[in-house]
Amino acid sequence: MTGIFADTFYWVAFTNIQDLAHEKAKAFTLASTPRLIVVTEEVLTEYLNYFAAWGPRFRGMAAASVQEMRAAGCELWRKQRPLLGQAWPFINRASTRATA
Repeated sequence: MTGIFADTFYWVAFTNIQDLAHEKAKAFTLASTPRLIVVTEEVLTEYLNYFAAWGPRFRGMAAASVQEMRAAGCELWRKQRPLLGQAWPFINRASTRATA
């Protein structure tokens, strides 16, 4: 199974319908073949921090989203990040397609 790394930008855009990149993130998700989504604890922390400033209602919704991500099979990557200078695939923020 091919995996993709989903960064904070992707998760915020995908869950926030007011985000300018929401439609692109949604289209990317619907067009992608079923695959493993990989996320780090740092990404989840950034995601939760982003919505923390939106008040208790959105904090609760973000926390529930993280629980849903994990229940849906998101792989939590706990390994150390690669050394600087090494290639690391990411979702291109401009086009929302996987690049290396």
